[in-house]
Amino acid sequence: NAEYMGVTVQLTVKMSKNHFSNRIRLKQILVTKPDDRTDDQITELFHLTSDIKFFEHFHADEEKHRQLCRVMKLKTYLSRDCVFYQHDPGTEFYIILQGRVAVNIKHINELGLTVEVTACHLNTGDSFGELALIYGAPRSATVLAVEPTELMTIHKSDYDRIVKGVQKRVIDDTIEFFQQLPPLVKLDYEKLMSLATITIPKRFRSGSVIVKPGEEPDNVYFIKSGKCRVLKRMAFRLCDSEDTDFDFDWFTADPTFEDFEQNRVRFQWLEIDTIGPYQWFGDWQILHRSVYDYAVVVQLPMEVLVVDKYDFLSRLERVTLSKFRELALHYPPDKELRRVFFESERWHIYKRDLLSEIVDKKHLRGLSGMQDIVRNEDIMLSPRTMGLRETYKNEVKQIRRTTRRVADNLNHLSPSGIVLNAEQEADEEKRSSLSPAVIASSAQAIKRELTQGRATLKPIQ
Repeated sequence: NAEYMGVTVQLTVKMSKNHFSNRIRLKQILVTKPDDRTDDQITELFHLTSDIKFFEHFHADEEKHRQLCRVMKLKTYLSRDCVFYQHDPGTEFYIILQGRVAVNIKHINELGLTVEVTACHLNTGDSFGELALIYGAPRSATVLAVEPTELMTIHKSDYDRIVKGVQKRVIDDTIEFFQQLPPLVKLDYEKLMSLATITIPKRFRSGSVIVKPGEEPDNVYFIKSGKCRVLKRMAFRLCDSEDTDFDFDWFTADPTFEDFEQNRVRFQWLEIDTIGPYQWFGDWQILHRSVYDYAVVVQLPMEVLVVDKYDFLSRLERVTLSKFRELALHYPPDKELRRVFFESERWHIYKRDLLSEIVDKKHLRGLSGMQDIVRNEDIMLSPRTMGLRETYKNEVKQIRRTTRRVADNLNHLSPSGIVLNAEQEADEEKRSSLSPAVIASSAQAIKRELTQGRATLKPIQ
């Protein structure tokens, strides 16, 4: 559509012009001597630099960000210009406003020869030079401009006064955290420090959607605290009536084109996993160049460490990336997830019917009566429940062991792995933690649940 494309082109040009004018204004302020900058210029510079990656560290401390805006300067380098050499003393900290630099390290190879290798490239928004300032050590690498590059610089005295304490604590905490992750546990301290310096801490509130299905992966997320749900939108085949025999393979298979044509498909969100501290996600999609096929929604407030995908790929060696590949968070195909769902439903139906028959007995006398009935081996159950009793023998024993909890939470029992409605979610911590049985039974009851749409799952807004 030419008209649509025309609108798109005009919008793109307008955004580019706005971005270009902002960069010009930013540089105009940076070349002004720090002592001559007005409060309005500091405020303007504060807003113009807010979207630069380094300053995300200071979203919770605007005052330090403003202090940096008062002391920062601008330096320009041509392609192949050297910013500093390995073993030089550290005098400045650098933030790349525009351009690209190479980080080169000299070392002695197996033949005893001194060679220089490129450890990584840094791009617009990245920062470097902090290690020599924090630890008072010489420069650990040579940094060269790969193309015309503009750097915002902070002198050591200003860095020590404004940034050093905060950044050192953040880096040390990040390194300590990374050392406990299986793929990084054997990584040497220098490489861990290199990774920690480009890691951005972020916080997410309950209910926040971190990633959505179909999104391209931009980051790897390492969870320090909190909890999130992994949700997937699944397509389920629907049968025409309850009279036909239940075919487990038919229900777990992917819907056909004919199913969609005849409107015999129902979409539901399933909670396929929960992940928490010292777990991570996003690496599988980056390493396999694929999009997300699930959503990640925050359940309990989370603190995460975010590593950009380009930093993840460039700063970690092939051996480390292979370890991430082996341990990456990936889920089985839809057919297998449907199988797990139906098995969970079987256990849910059996548990509900068993407890319903127990509660319906005339001599139920509160909690003590409940315990007496469950202990009574002569309790009369319906033929359907009796037929399942032997199959679920271990599960029945587990119910007996947890009678008190069951009695307190009869209205909150639910199969594991299903996203419940809002009222049930509010009582999530009180629900029974009994594990679902993975066995085949009660086919007609399952079909009735599905046909009547009683196993409704909560959609993501």
